[in-house]
Amino acid sequence: MEKRVVIRKNLKESELVDLYQQSKFSMRFGFGEYGLGTSTVESVQNGVPLIINSDLGISDIVKDFSAGLVMDSIDPSSVSDFISKNNNSESYDLLQNNVRKMSQAFSWRKHAENLLIPLRGREE
Repeated sequence: MEKRVVIRKNLKESELVDLYQQSKFSMRFGFGEYGLGTSTVESVQNGVPLIINSDLGISDIVKDFSAGLVMDSIDPSSVSDFISKNNNSESYDLLQNNVRKMSQAFSWRKHAENLLIPLRGREE
């Protein structure tokens, strides 16, 4: 396990981006946490499919976009099956494309455009 898992602290932002870009999947489990989880947002920004639990606030969006695996409890077999199923280029490309679509649908630009909708009628 020590050869495959490395714990690093105090990463620079550039180092973190490099790690995300090298990652094939991002796992984040936070039970009783109903927020997004910063690492999930960072993963999506970098096009990395998610493996998360259903308590995270982003879980419904991940399901809607088929951008990863959402589980009610930690199940190593389900994680392994999901990774194996999506480890070929065709399946992984589709999954990554879904992550990109999710990212575009919830971008700051899209959010700002939605906020401006009510104001457009008042400009006349």
